[in-house]
Amino acid sequence: MDIIRRPNQMLYRNLLREKEKLEEASKELKDYKNRYEEVLMHLPDGVIVYEDGIIVFANEKINEFFNLYDSSHILGKTLDDIVDIKEKEIIKDIFNTEKPIIHSNLKYKFNGIDFYGEQTTIIKKKKNKILCISIIKNMEDKIKFTKIKEELEYNKTMEEIKNQVLSNISHDFKTPINVIYSTAQVQDLNIKNKNYDNLIEFNRMIKQNCNRLIRLTNNFIDSIKLENDIPHVNLKYVNIVSLVEDITTSVLNYAKDKNINLIFDTEEEEIYSSTDVEFMEKIMLNLLSNAIKYNKENGSIEVKIEETKQLIIIVIKDTGVGIPKHQLKTIFERFERAERNTIKTKEGSGIGLSIVKQMVEALNGAIDISSVENKGTMVKLIFQKDDKAKTEEYEDDIELLDKNQLDEKTRLELSDI
Repeated sequence: MDIIRRPNQMLYRNLLREKEKLEEASKELKDYKNRYEEVLMHLPDGVIVYEDGIIVFANEKINEFFNLYDSSHILGKTLDDIVDIKEKEIIKDIFNTEKPIIHSNLKYKFNGIDFYGEQTTIIKKKKNKILCISIIKNMEDKIKFTKIKEELEYNKTMEEIKNQVLSNISHDFKTPINVIYSTAQVQDLNIKNKNYDNLIEFNRMIKQNCNRLIRLTNNFIDSIKLENDIPHVNLKYVNIVSLVEDITTSVLNYAKDKNINLIFDTEEEEIYSSTDVEFMEKIMLNLLSNAIKYNKENGSIEVKIEETKQLIIIVIKDTGVGIPKHQLKTIFERFERAERNTIKTKEGSGIGLSIVKQMVEALNGAIDISSVENKGTMVKLIFQKDDKAKTEEYEDDIELLDKNQLDEKTRLELSDI
């Protein structure tokens, strides 16, 4: 018995020692696990550990993200449970690779909370288990910061535009006011000296610069109305060819004074359609004014009307200094003004073309502009044809186009030439 018992006692002692070693190792592993969990628990980013796709650990930051009292509310859930339904297609194969995966803008949704985050996922396949750790950064603060930055940049841009506009306005108003004031002083001096020879010319200068001020004021009023209100369009069925030709003819003398050859051409003598006559006058006079103002000496302007089955196209082409290529995309924006450096002393608040575009669009039309510096600019006005039959009312309307009123509008619009 002693011979048998002795080996058993040794085996028993060996087993006890092995048990103690295993318990010690288990205790050390548990301590390591607790330490790592403690570190992960207090990381500044969210950490989720998955085992075979099931959440087995979530740190405090995850609880904070989803407004959870503790992580027990999320343990046992899957990734599908905590992301927005629209994101499920993106993450469906996330556990089928061992390469780190980064989702830069993933939308999470759980416990009534949703936010965008950046998720870095590291996957390790061991034996029959898939272990995964996801590190999540809440992007809401970054998004808010980006929005604040964009808003600050926008405000800075708007401030620069406002300053430029105020500069343009002050310059545009100051010039005619100075001319009026200086002319009035000279007139007072001449009257005092009983010199009446140039009174008519001085009065003409005062009236012209008063017209410039009226034009500037009207442009700002029109701009504000068109920007804030739905334009009221008074449609009349008219001969577009006759209307455009009359407007073009009204600026003929201004073009001649600048040695500019003005040509009107049309494929058809009569093209009827509905339009707002006042809008068309404003549109055409503004474009013709620019074509004259920014043209070269001995240059030319061609106004042409083209017709298709569905469209009426009015083309204004000049041989002026042109518009820089980089400004063509923004030339119709409010307060945008082209840099035409080769033309001196040409004022402009930069709202004329903005008004033109808004009025064209109010007539359900479109405007297109192309330009080559030092060669010229071409503007196309494109309108849908109105095929309704000509009515007796048209005959009455056409008589209402008062030549004197058109001449007065032309004087106002071209007062800075």
